[in-house]
Amino acid sequence: MAMCPYCGEEVDDDAAQCWKCGASIAADASDDKTDSDDGGLAVPDDDDEDGGLALPDDIDDDVAKSKPKVQVRECPHCNAPMPKKLHRCKECGRMMEEWGVDESDARAWKMGSWGVILAVTAIAALGFIFLVMPSGDVERVYVTYKFSQLDSLVGRRSRDANRRNQTWEKIDGKFIVWEGMVVERIDGLTDTTFLVKIDPSNAKDLPDVKVTFPSSTSDKVKLIGKDQSLRFDARLLRPGEDEKVVFVMDHADLPKEEGTEGN
Repeated sequence: MAMCPYCGEEVDDDAAQCWKCGASIAADASDDKTDSDDGGLAVPDDDDEDGGLALPDDIDDDVAKSKPKVQVRECPHCNAPMPKKLHRCKECGRMMEEWGVDESDARAWKMGSWGVILAVTAIAALGFIFLVMPSGDVERVYVTYKFSQLDSLVGRRSRDANRRNQTWEKIDGKFIVWEGMVVERIDGLTDTTFLVKIDPSNAKDLPDVKVTFPSSTSDKVKLIGKDQSLRFDARLLRPGEDEKVVFVMDHADLPKEEGTEGN
């Protein structure tokens, strides 16, 4: 009887596959043939006493070479020699998982894990750059409204919702130059935000505009503090419902040209 190299069960010598695990063993079973392919037999010499036919001297070597080499390892429980691919020991019947993982497989798994970690770190870094760091220059398209005009159209004095929406469609994302008094300065990691009062009729010093300068702005911005005048060139944004100011503005800079502002 032959033995299945995969599950260790005994199989017939001429079996094409294992009756238990279904593995193909045709190659192993066929290796037991000892006759040469051409069927030739050596003719004995005249002085051969028994006069019988003898097989070629090298036939045993050819058969041995034709058989595949089965890798064998010891069972970690009973130390019985078993094929390396065997899942269960034929002698003690215990599973063979304790043989462990091949070193090359473990090394590949570790390298793959580090690759995933590095990829996630790179994606997180890119996300920080694009979402947190200030973006580059944008096209600066200007409008020339005074603050009082826009306040009546879309601000605190606005009463017509349709006109407010139509006006925002025209000015949202456009740049404008205004000037006012700093009520509060807020320094962040990547930008500086000013709460600015522009409406002179506002006696309570409540801010009208929240304007944000990126960190790459002129060093002159760093010298501006509370109760100082600030003239800025910034992009108009529609404020959210939780904002306590009339306008929110970003991409701010100190204006370089005259003729585009209005208060």
